[in-house]
Amino acid sequence: MGLRSFRFLLVAWALVAGHGARAAGEAVLDWDAWEQIPVLHDGRIKPLDTFARMAVRDICGTETPRLSLAGALAEGQDESVLSGAQDLFPGDRPRRFRASELLFSWIVEPQKWRRVPLLPAADERLRADVLGLPLRDARGSRLKYVSWWQVADVMEGPRSAELHSRLGDSKADDLLTAYGRYEYLLANLTMPQGPGERLAAQLENAIQGWRELEGAWQLLARAESDSGADDAASAPAQAAEELQGLLFHGQVAPDALQRPLLMIRQAATELSTQLEAHLRQVQDGATGLDPKELQQAQVKMRALAAKAAQTARSAGRAQFAAVQYRNFGNRYALAVIPALNPAALERKRDPDRELSPWLDLSVLLWGSKEVKGYPPQELQQVRRNFEAASVAYRDRAAPDRPQRFAEAMNRFALALAALGEAIEPLRQELPIRNRDEGLMARTAYPPLDATWTEVRYNRLDPFGWTWVLSLAAFVASLGAIGPLRRPAFWLAVALLTAALAMMVYGFTLRTLVTVYTPVATMFETVIFMALVVALMGLWFAILPLLAGGLRLAWQWTALPFTWETPPPQPQQPSSAQKGRRTAARALAAVARAVLSVGVFYALTMIYFGAGEPGEGEPVVLLLPRIGIGASMPTVGELAIWLVGLGLLVPALYYLPRAILAGAISLFTVPLALAKQGLSEPVRRAIGRKAFVACGAFLAFWAAYAATHVPIFDKSIKTLQPILRHSFWLAVHVATIMASYGAGALAWALGSISLGYYLFGRYRDPMRNAAAQAADPSSPAAWEAIERTGAFQSPSDFDVRRAPEACATLSGYIYRVVQIAAILLFVGTILGAAWADKAWGRYWGWDQKEVWALVCFLVWMVILHARHTGWIGNFGLAAGTVLEASAIMMTWYGVGSGKHAYGSGEGGLKYVLLVLAANWLFVGVAWFRYWIQTRVLVQGSRQ
Repeated sequence: MGLRSFRFLLVAWALVAGHGARAAGEAVLDWDAWEQIPVLHDGRIKPLDTFARMAVRDICGTETPRLSLAGALAEGQDESVLSGAQDLFPGDRPRRFRASELLFSWIVEPQKWRRVPLLPAADERLRADVLGLPLRDARGSRLKYVSWWQVADVMEGPRSAELHSRLGDSKADDLLTAYGRYEYLLANLTMPQGPGERLAAQLENAIQGWRELEGAWQLLARAESDSGADDAASAPAQAAEELQGLLFHGQVAPDALQRPLLMIRQAATELSTQLEAHLRQVQDGATGLDPKELQQAQVKMRALAAKAAQTARSAGRAQFAAVQYRNFGNRYALAVIPALNPAALERKRDPDRELSPWLDLSVLLWGSKEVKGYPPQELQQVRRNFEAASVAYRDRAAPDRPQRFAEAMNRFALALAALGEAIEPLRQELPIRNRDEGLMARTAYPPLDATWTEVRYNRLDPFGWTWVLSLAAFVASLGAIGPLRRPAFWLAVALLTAALAMMVYGFTLRTLVTVYTPVATMFETVIFMALVVALMGLWFAILPLLAGGLRLAWQWTALPFTWETPPPQPQQPSSAQKGRRTAARALAAVARAVLSVGVFYALTMIYFGAGEPGEGEPVVLLLPRIGIGASMPTVGELAIWLVGLGLLVPALYYLPRAILAGAISLFTVPLALAKQGLSEPVRRAIGRKAFVACGAFLAFWAAYAATHVPIFDKSIKTLQPILRHSFWLAVHVATIMASYGAGALAWALGSISLGYYLFGRYRDPMRNAAAQAADPSSPAAWEAIERTGAFQSPSDFDVRRAPEACATLSGYIYRVVQIAAILLFVGTILGAAWADKAWGRYWGWDQKEVWALVCFLVWMVILHARHTGWIGNFGLAAGTVLEASAIMMTWYGVGSGKHAYGSGEGGLKYVLLVLAANWLFVGVAWFRYWIQTRVLVQGSRQ
C-alpha cells in the first residue's frame, strides 16, 4: 500500500473513530434497568432514557455534558458551601455524565447539585457584565457553565437589575430558560405534588399573606385620605378574591393569574416600604408614646413589614411559577405508573385541569393521599427498592457498590412492573361515565422489554453515524480523481453503502417505536432525503454493473405470447431451450398473478385510517363514495374514484412485475456479469464517480444538519391525527421527499458542472473536412456538423468549447431531472387522494399545494427547454439551481393552513444566504462561459 493510500485510510478511520469516541468512557454502574423504565410523556409511552436525554439536553445544552466544579466557588469562599458536591467528581476531575445518571442523581441528592455549574453560560459579556463571574478557572481553561445558585444569587442580589435589563438578549434568555427548566424539573422530581398543585399552593400562600395584611393596608389607605384612595385600597382585596375564585373552580390558567398577582405584589411592596418609613419615624422618637407602648409599636410594625415583604416575595414566586407552568406544563413530569384517576380517562376531559393518566415518580415514592387505593404490598416494594438503589448509589466508597446498585435497580424496575400489572384491574373498575377505550389501551403499563428498541436507538444514534460515514465516503470519492481512483472509488461505494444501511436501520428502529412511517417531522424528512440521495448516488454509479442483469430479469418476467415478450433473436435457440424459457415465463406469469391478487387485496380490501384499527377506508374504492343523505355521488367523488381506479390499473400491472423482477435479478445480475465480463462495466461505473461524490456530500450535509442544527427536533413525537394514516403518510410523503432528493442530486451535479464552467479548461474549436470544404454558412456545412455530431464553428471565427466534463454531466442531470419530475407528479396525485380522504377535497389551492404545482411546472419547463434546444448544457446546469430554489420554497418556505405541520422552523436567514450564494455562483460561472464561448474573436486564416 502506498503512502497516499495509507494516509487516506487513516483519515477515514479517524473520522469513524472520532464519532465512536462519544460513546467511550461508559459509567461503571449498570443503568439498563433504570433507562428502560416506561414513562408516559408527550402523549406516548417512552423509555426513561429518552425523557432523561430530553431534560438534560434542555438544561445543559447536550445529552452527555462534561461537568466539573471549576468556577463553582467565588474568590475566598470555603469548600464547605459546596454541600458535598465534591463526591460527584472523584479526584476533583471533570466527568462526562450520561443523562440517565444525571436524572437519578438529581432525584436522590439534589442539594449536591445546587452549586455545580451545569447551566450553559459561555458568553463573555454575560459572565462578566451580568453575572460578575470569571471567564477562566485557575488553570486558565475557559468556563462554560454556571450553577443554579450563582444565577439565583444574581436574581435576588444587586445585579438583578442588570440581568433584567438584558432580557431579550438571546444569551441571557437562554440562561434564564435553562435556570427555570432546572428548577422546575427538580421540583417535579423531588416534591410529591404535580405542577398544578404546586402552583395552587403558592397562590394560597400569596392570598393568605395578603389576608393577614389587609387590615393594615386599609388603615394606611384611609390615613392617606387622597382622592381615589378607596379604589386603591380595594384593588388588592379584589385581586385576592379573584385568585380565590380561580382556585375554587380549579382554573389556574397562568395568563389569568398574572394581573391579580402583580397587584398583590405591588401593594405588599408598597405596604412594606411605608411600614419601614413609619418605623424609622417611631425610632426617631417623633411620637407621644411612652417607652413601653413605643416598643410594642416597633415590634408590631417590624412584624408587619416583614410579613409584607414575605407576601411580596410569595406573590413574585407565584408569578414565576405561573410563567413556568405556562412554558413547561407537564413537559418535565416523570410519570412512571398508571394513575387511578377516573377524570383522566374520560372521553371528554376538562382541558383546563391537570389530568394525567399516569402518576409522577415523586408522588409514587413520597405521596400519601394520591396513592390511596393502590395495592399496598406492591407499593411498598417499589419504595423499598428505590431507597435501596438510592443508598447504593450514594455509597460511592463501597467496593460492592456496582453490584448492590444493579440488583436494587433491577428489583425496582420489576416492582414497578408488578405494581402496573396489579393496577390494571383496578383501572378497569374505575367509575368512568364515558370511558375512552383507546386511551385506556394506550396508557396500560407495557411489558418489561417494550422500551428496549428505543433505548437501543438512543444509544446507537444511527443518524449520527450516517453523517460520519457519508463524510468519509465523500472524502474517498475525492480520492477517486487521482491515480488510486479504482480502490478509492470502491471504498467510497462501501462507505456510502454502510451509511445507507445505517439510515435504513435507524428508520427501521423509529418505525418499530412509533408504528408509523417516520417521514412526518422536519427532522425525519431531512434524514429521508439523505437516504434518497445516497441511494440514488449509489444506484446511478453502479448501474453499469446491474443494467444487463436487470434487463434480463425484466425479460424473464414477460407474459408469454404478449407484447411483453421480447422479439426473437437472430440465433435461434434449441427446442429444449425454448421449452425451458416457456416454462420459466409460465411460472413467472403465475407468480405475477399471485402478486397481483395481493396488491389488489391490499389496495381495495384493507382499511386504513387515523383512528382505531378497522376504521377508515381502503386506498382505492371499487365504487364511488356517496355522501350521507345523497342518492348519487358528486362530481368530486366521481373524479377521485376515477383517479383511484387510474392508479389501481398500473399498480396491478407494474408492481407485481417489478417485485418479481427485483427478486430474479439477484440471480440474473451475476449471470449477466459472468457472460459480459467485469472490465467494461467497472470502467463505466468508475466514470460515474460524480454520482457517488454528490450522493455522499448531500447525505453528509443533510444528516449533519438534521442531527446538529437546533431548529431540527430529532425526538420521536406523537403525531397529529392527520399524519396517523400510515399508508398515505408513507406513499405520499415518501414519494415527494424522493423527488426532492432527486432534485438535490441534480442540483449537486449541476453545481459540479457550474464549477467546471467557472474553473475548468475551455478547449479549442473542432472542425472536420466536410465542414471545411463547404461554405461555413451553407446548409451543407451544418448537415456535416449534424452528421458527425462534433462541435463545429465557422472557419473564420475562433470559438472555444466548454470543458468536456460538462457534456457528460449534462446527460446525468437530464436523466435525474426526469426521475424527479415523475416522482413529484406521482407524489402530487397521491397527495390529492390523501387530501380527499382527510379533508374531503383533493385540491384546495393551499400554499403547499400551489408551490408543489409551481415546482412541478419548473421541472417541466426545464425538461421541455432542454428537449427543444432552447437551453444547452449550461442552461440545464443553471436550471438545477432554479429547481432547487423552488424545492426549498415548497418544502421549507411555506406550510400554513392545513399543511402547517410541514413548514420550516427557524434558520430562514441561513437558507436565504445559501440560495443567494448559489445564484451568485451561477452568475459568475455564466460570465466566464459567455466570455469564453460568446465573445467571438474574428481570426485571419490565410
